[in-house]
Amino acid sequence: MILIKNGRIYCGLYSGFEKCDLLISDNLIKDIKKHGYFEYLLCDNKEIYVINAENLIICPGFLDLHVHFREPGYEYKETISTGSRAAISGGYTQVCCMPNTMPPIDSSFRLSQQLEIISSNAFCEVLPFVSMTVGRLGKNVDLDFLKCLNNFAGISDDGGSVENDQLMEKICRFSVENDILISAHCELSKSFPKKESEFEYLQRDLILVEKYRCRYHAQHISCVESLNLITQAKYDGLPVTCEVTPHHALISNEQIADVGEFKMSPPLRSEFDRKNIVENMLNGTVDAIATDHAPHSKYEKSLGYYKSLNGVSGLECAFAVLHTGLVVSGIMSLQRLIFLMTQGPAKILKKPEFSSELGIKIGARANLTIIDEHKVWKVNSEKFFSKGKSTPFNNQIVVGKVVGAILNGKIMDIFPN
Repeated sequence: MILIKNGRIYCGLYSGFEKCDLLISDNLIKDIKKHGYFEYLLCDNKEIYVINAENLIICPGFLDLHVHFREPGYEYKETISTGSRAAISGGYTQVCCMPNTMPPIDSSFRLSQQLEIISSNAFCEVLPFVSMTVGRLGKNVDLDFLKCLNNFAGISDDGGSVENDQLMEKICRFSVENDILISAHCELSKSFPKKESEFEYLQRDLILVEKYRCRYHAQHISCVESLNLITQAKYDGLPVTCEVTPHHALISNEQIADVGEFKMSPPLRSEFDRKNIVENMLNGTVDAIATDHAPHSKYEKSLGYYKSLNGVSGLECAFAVLHTGLVVSGIMSLQRLIFLMTQGPAKILKKPEFSSELGIKIGARANLTIIDEHKVWKVNSEKFFSKGKSTPFNNQIVVGKVVGAILNGKIMDIFPN
């Protein structure tokens, strides 16, 4: 058993925090007491590990809907082991990995291979997305493969797009028949990297969502036009959700330097777009924060802004940079930030344990993140567990740090100093 004493427990988006003791047993949150200290347990001869969480925050484990762990095929960039270790060090107990591996996760055999690697090597829970189309080429879909799948988060061609209208309509129809989440990388190749590439693709898809009422999630939204479309779709009652990244919420294209650390897809937008992203995080249009953790080798990110590959590493500093840029600055409450990193994404995946309006609750699985909101430290990407060391936040002084995590009732003790 584990007893966490004197922590400030996250009680939900609108309920704030309350100082409590929390008891973990058999991988579950067994009890929560506001004034009792479980002294009877400490007096017994039972094995119990006590954590003094004075001045620390205890919240549900972070959940990232969008990471790239590269395995199989690109192990020189990242592996399930290094990526999930980076995740748990950043407070993420669950992550969803995209299927743009080599080969892509587009068959039952390839999914089973990846699940075997996850079972053997992962430091956190890794939920795969499978490829929406064969080979992620956007040309054909294998419905028989998708129908027989288990243990996956949804379907996505992330890194690629389904630009064929008839094929996308077929996918939407199949999705609603089988209650499968579509997670869409909105990008028309003919107009990339302009904003039209994103919002025109999204506009096409939302017409299909209105027709079929399929569950549709828009990835890494970057511009005001897309946010306006999603706002209207939600007003119309469509089953639409969206995510934004820390870098799109905190950095604009006015800050771009000629280095690979600022190269990502979608690209950084204007300061007007960035401010609208934050506004929509506050008003509820944005459902979740996802890092789009996309590691590359040092060489692939050393070629300057235009020649470097798209993607940055984000798992290990996401909370800190968001807390510094939004909470410490007084723009956002800490409970809303936690909501966007925990309950928001859990609702999208229909994960019941943390998807209610309440925060930590008795009977839920003991997946927890422990935060020191006052810790001041410097982001040093060379100390990342991830193989990817490229981040636009490198060398920034930040306030707030993940100092511990509990995964299925087990204390994870692999955090960097």
